[in-house]
Amino acid sequence: MNLSVLNLLMLLLVSCPCLVCCRLSVYVFVTSTTRLKS
Repeated sequence: MNLSVLNLLMLLLVSCPCLVCCRLSVYVFVTSTTRLKS
């Protein structure tokens, strides 16, 4: 039980920064393309 909870926490810790990085990169890409178009 405790092990599974710990694994879930570790997964969250690992995946959250990745999600943030992905969203940041997408946001930067979108803003750069819109700036280039205008």
